[in-house]
Amino acid sequence: MNRFGIAHVLSDASNCRKVVPMPVHLSRTTLLFVAGSCGALLLAGCSSSGGAKSTPPTQPSSSKVTSAPASGPVGFATASNAKGTILTDAGRTVYTYDPDTSTASNCTGSCASTWPPVIGTAAAGPSLQASSFGTITRADGAKQVTYDGHPVYAYSADTRVGDVNGDGVEGVWHVVVVTPATSSAPSTGSTGDSSTGRYGGGY
Repeated sequence: MNRFGIAHVLSDASNCRKVVPMPVHLSRTTLLFVAGSCGALLLAGCSSSGGAKSTPPTQPSSSKVTSAPASGPVGFATASNAKGTILTDAGRTVYTYDPDTSTASNCTGSCASTWPPVIGTAAAGPSLQASSFGTITRADGAKQVTYDGHPVYAYSADTRVGDVNGDGVEGVWHVVVVTPATSSAPSTGSTGDSSTGRYGGGY
């Protein structure tokens, strides 16, 4: 290309457009060669300047939300109290509610917040008979433990093991006495009426 006065083709593809116009008497072969060279340089420049494309972050696979597993066995045991041997659930004193029936709980809503029903199935501890326990189905479908046909509850104000703060509340809440005390002396810390039986006059 030197004798025809052809300008040098710059290696930078972006300068291909700045080539000095060539004489019209260039051969067809030379023109094809120059055009091909510019095209190749242009492609190489685009490829190198583009860089590696970033891979979009992988979206976490959606997992189906599963419902909470059903409550398992609830361990019941006994504790000594002025009233005798009382029923406990993992150290918590449990209670019965006079308005309940053997098949239904009448403690719902805010009542159930203050007096949480014992949900699950009973695992009878030493000195307890498994046949004394059962369940009822609450309005929300949960299974509530019963003892001798009475739905049982914890009390939110009992904060320590052995607390019996709920006994006698409003005259309708009572600890569950498994074995009454043999002493004829009146029990302390309870406003329940002993004449109504160990469940406080329920059913």
